[in-house]
Amino acid sequence: MKILAKFTALILLPLILMVCFASAKERPPGRGNANFRSTALPQTQTLWNINNIAGWIRNDGYSGNNPFTGNSGVKYPRGTAGVIFWDGIVWGGRVFQSHWPQPEGSYRVGGQTYNICTQPGHVAIAGTPADPPVASDPLSAYIYRIRADWEELTVNDPEVIQDAAELNNVDTSQVTPAMAQAVLDDYQWAWNNWPADLGAPFYDLNGNSVYEPALGETPGLQNADQVVWFVFNDLDPALTNESFGCQPIGLEVQATIWGYKTNGVPGQAIYQRYRLINKSGFPVDSMFIGAKWADPDVGVYTDDLAGCDSLLDLGFCYNGYPIDNEFQGFGLPPAAIGYALLQGPLIPSPGDTAWFDFQKIPDHKNRPMTASPYNVAVTMMDPIFGEYEYALAYYNLLNGYIGTGDTLNPSPFTHGSGPYLGQPTKFPINGDPVTGIGDVDGQGENLLPGDRRLMVCSGPFSMQNGDTQEVVFAVVGGIDPAGDHLSAVAKLKENVQMIRASYPQALAFPKVSYRLTHPSNTATMLRVQADLREFSGVTGGEMQFSPETGGEPGFSMPLYDDGLHHDSLPGDNIWGNAAGLNNRKFPFKGDLAVQTVSGQHNFEGIFSRLRLRPLPDFSNWRVVWENGQQDSSINHFEKVRLAFDLHNRDQLNAIDNITLFNFEPLSNNQTIQFSQLIPPGGTASDPDFNFVLVGPPQGDSLRFSFRLQFDYNSQVLTSTQAVLSWAPGPYWGDTLEVIPISGVPDNVFPIVADPSQLTGHFYQVAFFDSSAELRWRLTDQNTGALKLDNIPISNNPNFPHPVVDGILYQVTDPAANPGFVDFQTVANAAGPLIPPEGAAAGFAGFPSLNPTANQQVGEGIWLIHTAELGFQGSYFLFIDRITRNGSNWSKILGYDYEMRLTAGGSYAWKAYQDQSVMPVPFELWNIGANTPNDPGDDYRMVPWVLDDDENGAFNMGGPGTKTLGLYDHTVSPGEDDPFTDWIYWMKPEDTSPGQAGYLAAVAQMLAGTYTGSSETEVMARVVLANWNGDIGIPPPSGQYNQDLPEAGTIFRIRAKKPNLPGDVLVIHGTVGIAEQPTPDVFELSQNYPNPFNPVTHIQFSLAGKVKVKLEVFNVLGQRVKTLVDSDLAPGKHEVAWDGRNDAGARVGSGLYFYRLKAGDYVKSRKMILIK
Repeated sequence: MKILAKFTALILLPLILMVCFASAKERPPGRGNANFRSTALPQTQTLWNINNIAGWIRNDGYSGNNPFTGNSGVKYPRGTAGVIFWDGIVWGGRVFQSHWPQPEGSYRVGGQTYNICTQPGHVAIAGTPADPPVASDPLSAYIYRIRADWEELTVNDPEVIQDAAELNNVDTSQVTPAMAQAVLDDYQWAWNNWPADLGAPFYDLNGNSVYEPALGETPGLQNADQVVWFVFNDLDPALTNESFGCQPIGLEVQATIWGYKTNGVPGQAIYQRYRLINKSGFPVDSMFIGAKWADPDVGVYTDDLAGCDSLLDLGFCYNGYPIDNEFQGFGLPPAAIGYALLQGPLIPSPGDTAWFDFQKIPDHKNRPMTASPYNVAVTMMDPIFGEYEYALAYYNLLNGYIGTGDTLNPSPFTHGSGPYLGQPTKFPINGDPVTGIGDVDGQGENLLPGDRRLMVCSGPFSMQNGDTQEVVFAVVGGIDPAGDHLSAVAKLKENVQMIRASYPQALAFPKVSYRLTHPSNTATMLRVQADLREFSGVTGGEMQFSPETGGEPGFSMPLYDDGLHHDSLPGDNIWGNAAGLNNRKFPFKGDLAVQTVSGQHNFEGIFSRLRLRPLPDFSNWRVVWENGQQDSSINHFEKVRLAFDLHNRDQLNAIDNITLFNFEPLSNNQTIQFSQLIPPGGTASDPDFNFVLVGPPQGDSLRFSFRLQFDYNSQVLTSTQAVLSWAPGPYWGDTLEVIPISGVPDNVFPIVADPSQLTGHFYQVAFFDSSAELRWRLTDQNTGALKLDNIPISNNPNFPHPVVDGILYQVTDPAANPGFVDFQTVANAAGPLIPPEGAAAGFAGFPSLNPTANQQVGEGIWLIHTAELGFQGSYFLFIDRITRNGSNWSKILGYDYEMRLTAGGSYAWKAYQDQSVMPVPFELWNIGANTPNDPGDDYRMVPWVLDDDENGAFNMGGPGTKTLGLYDHTVSPGEDDPFTDWIYWMKPEDTSPGQAGYLAAVAQMLAGTYTGSSETEVMARVVLANWNGDIGIPPPSGQYNQDLPEAGTIFRIRAKKPNLPGDVLVIHGTVGIAEQPTPDVFELSQNYPNPFNPVTHIQFSLAGKVKVKLEVFNVLGQRVKTLVDSDLAPGKHEVAWDGRNDAGARVGSGLYFYRLKAGDYVKSRKMILIK
């Protein structure tokens, strides 16, 4: 889930790459009230929701975002997970004459992204060269939504109830009769007040272009079942300047959205037409339109991929993995969502024919998609709204270039994978994700799944004063309930093919199916059946098949309706045929031609990725690793590696390459790749040929699914394997104590795998260098036997950590999963604090105790955090900002740090403002690697600061004084959490123990010669927040219980530390003394799986009815999550934990404890969350 707020630009950062794609996910500035549903008419926001896809829209163009929650506002399938977080249209052109002078240049950009640069309403008075256009009153502009069958609906109709639930953002069970009646009232009002005079479409029965309801003319278009219409304009220069730093063009834009109530292909799409009318009084040149700009989120927003298809004029987004947590909650694999440009801008082209207003226009053509820029959110800087350079960057994007401000020498996109790697293009990531052919997102040099943005652009074209242009596109979904994320892409493209083939109508669609058999290992039998009952006057049909890659020969298949060719009954308009052929190596596509008395209808790509060869066989299944009973079998609860061999059944064609995608949720998206040739009829075996699986809690079989890709063929397969019963006992999964002889014990996790094999011996883990890579060995100290040697360190959740004498040894590297260990306050004005107090917000996910009133002698309670720009209170966003998206981890890890508050005498550099020196009341120190009481390795760091209120003093600043950050921090509710200026922790050039490096830098600062070039940033944008420290009534007031932490306060930050060569740790190979639970009484079992990501299960048994509390704690003893707090009946119980705290936020990876309190019975266990 991501929630958007208004972006605050960081003027310190350069505008680089594609500035249009913002990295933050915060709530945007809104001008409407989400709780708009009432009986008051008319409306300013509504939903299009007539079929299997639904989304929000507002009368100023605000689109795709849920106004109630700020989350994804387009759902597909309807009523399930979100697929679009935000979208809009963007345009850009060159204007050389205007009623809004613009000395910066001729480029002008407008539309809707996270900022809405348009206002509701039509242009009441069109502009002329002498007079500017005049906008209508935006407060009198409404949004109109009609249904063709509105008069047949009642308040008890399930469709009306669902409509009311969605419009009010409630469950259908909460819909009141008044809510349902309001839906009907809205439809009636819009029908009776249809603004045909402003351009809303209607059925013009007599062709006189006048709306005459008295003559039977009604609202609507294209036989649509639901239509939404509204109009907006760009005449408010404050809005265009706020985002793009430029003046308006002078456009009126009429938007029409329509859909069809059907379960077929049209029911998976919504159609949208945007009609642009130039009412500026002057021409616009070199214009482009992005229809649309989109921030799609297919379920969870952090695991998406994007793509485009220039043959389909399609930009799309899909999940990077077979399983998405949000879709999984509805029992579905992830969907795919796309924007298909059906009709681009109109340009002159002698001899061609174009579409405009659903009419054919001779000697013109429609521009296709001319570019599809995209990017990955985490690589982008926050956009610098309000600067002219932003308009230039967007204009470049619309023209298919990277979003920089250089329009004279724009930088091209390049292909990130495939045969054209590195070559310039306006269509990056235009490969086929299903087959892996071409430039596919997530492959090659393209980044891994994450947050994506995309655009579908068309141009250039020009608009004279008074000209009208229109673009039509479809928002199309695709999902395969029996498939995966790639099946969804295939289904999406099939839907788009059909929609494009039928546009501008959406009526007749053939229903075509096929069946493949393999009578021998050299031949394929293909049977095709086409249901053409939606067509009249069919006289014949033919399928044309051609290879999607490679040069294998194509073939054709005539279709018959005679009852003799696998077609059905004679004359029933179900056509068919069958053909036998030799196996083909690569997939084929099939095109359908339908001949009717009125002409031929062509449907390209009716089939795609047709596999015309047998699948390889999976054989010799065997367990090669398990984290439970060591019996080479799949047991209940345990994690295993199930190996296999592959046999190529095709006797004509070799298999050149194989990729397997494991759908098991706990496999962490395991992918197996094999690039060695398997000859015809050959069998291959490889160490990587094994699936990571988890045994079920009960039953005698395990059924799992996976995707097989080979030679660009793709198929989802299912296998069933036997499961042996095993009662693991209460100690399975326990983490044993690690005793450090030298080095840190935090990275070694000895976990009980098979309690029956425990020896009670002591084992030594020793680290050493091996070819410049840290490795480890294991020795049984009781016998002297070397048990393991030269073992790699791995954070891969699928790594087969070795099991010895019933103990699984998981040895990790903090650099692969970086983080902090603790935030502490170790001293205040009264001296050392024993034990230390907390120094950060444990309640916000920080690995810290929540500080108490004992933290200070005074009244303040202080939290280490990052500067607040809007919704940045969580530990996750703290990490993101102080490490600059992780780039600082290599400098942070391995050390501890202190911030020591003093009475004065220290200096900092205002690096990002006027590069002057400023006194500060603190010192920053690196205090070495796990040696807090040894000053011999401490060195003082150089502070840089950002003086947010620009008063020359380090302080918190009052309300309204800050230039960048907000006044109140969102780490806690209310408006009473002020925070300090920003601190940057800089490593000096001289890191010898003591203050030499710091003093040398300060000397240069005071002399005016300091440039900062010798320092290295370690942590950025750190602040101290005074938790509930604004004591004015009401806050924010600027009255604080403490202006800054008192002198003598020492905050300590402990980072994770790696093991080093020579480190030695000892493990005792027994569970130790613990309660001996009697069977059939109270018992708490070890969680499974363990370690886990993202979900684990906890079982416990109760001997009688009792009050039960099951809680999760972190290593600091803080309660993270309450899983059970109620009376329960006797018997066995099971609870799942998804790694989230009580606030719903995901917690960090590491060691956790869970404790069961059932009456007088108390038991705790350990578990490990990995990421």
